Amino acid sequence: MFRQISAPRGFSLIEMLVGLFIVGLLLSLTSISLGTLLGSQSKAQAGIVQRTLEIVSDRAVMLNRPHRVVFDENSFWVEEFVWGKWRRDIPPPFQQRFWQHNFQLVDAPVTVEVNRYGDLAPARFKLSRGRTQLDIEVAPRGLVHWQAREVRS
Repeated sequence: MFRQISAPRGFSLIEMLVGLFIVGLLLSLTSISLGTLLGSQSKAQAGIVQRTLEIVSDRAVMLNRPHRVVFDENSFWVEEFVWGKWRRDIPPPFQQRFWQHNFQLVDAPVTVEVNRYGDLAPARFKLSRGRTQLDIEVAPRGLVHWQAREVRS
């Protein structure tokens, strides 16, 4: 006349709610830090574009020659106009560089012309990585405006 006690077969409702709360809390913290990371990577990529254009503008003034920056799908490089044609074999740091953080240029190629006085031709282009899109606008005075946004499918 003894009753057999069976082993527990699952979790109680309280245990399930506590587990779901912990998982939800961890997911929210991860998404916040991931959003911050995407913003900082976009800012870093826009900074690279701006510094490259500033350096090329200074070089064009120093050498008194037109230059251009060619942005391709996966990379960008600098060319200078010498003896009637565009020359790509320029010493470092102007050789071909690849986009960082897996960004890719949308609607490639894009060329930003720099005259011998260092003035930049206005240009707009977009870099994308997954659902993140970085809109970059080059103003005539060499200012680079950028905005990172998440693209919804």
